[in-house]
Amino acid sequence: MAGELDLHIRIPGWCEGVASPNALYQTSNLPSSGAAHLKVNGKPVEHLDIIHGYAVLHRRWKSGDVIQMKLKMPIESVTANASVEADKGRIALMRGPIVYCFEGADNGAGAQNLIIPPGTEFTPEYRRNLLGGVTVLLGTATAVFLTGQDQTTLVPFQITATPYYANATRGTCPMHVWMAESQNHSKPQPQ
Repeated sequence: MAGELDLHIRIPGWCEGVASPNALYQTSNLPSSGAAHLKVNGKPVEHLDIIHGYAVLHRRWKSGDVIQMKLKMPIESVTANASVEADKGRIALMRGPIVYCFEGADNGAGAQNLIIPPGTEFTPEYRRNLLGGVTVLLGTATAVFLTGQDQTTLVPFQITATPYYANATRGTCPMHVWMAESQNHSKPQPQ
């Protein structure tokens, strides 16, 4: 079909804009613009008009036109609304539309003693042989261990986050989505 018309292409909120319009949670690292890139017939669309979450492409279309879309997927720290008592002082991780979790299979017995301080950087890594092929997030957190009566020690600890949808596929182990940001919200483990 050929003709002049507007084509509306959905730009998801997890890519740019507002991830939670109802303020249930807030994300860091979410760009307000520039994370969605479109090409028409191999030529970049220089300026995207985004209206209500849709990029509007106005042009005279012809049969065989090709649209390519690339969406950036930054790793984002997610905090819950302050009214959610159980998640105060905790963060979750997202990459694109995927929520991540921390399982004992990757992060020690319980993972409850791990702290992810603000500003912790994560690196995505695709693992073909894990769970049929998934992208995990790798970073360095802080582990809190009990060293004596009411004494603790903090130790750097390599952590791995896996997609939440794939949890509990490697046997029974603890799993957490909301991780402590400070020692006050962690549960120290015996060393």
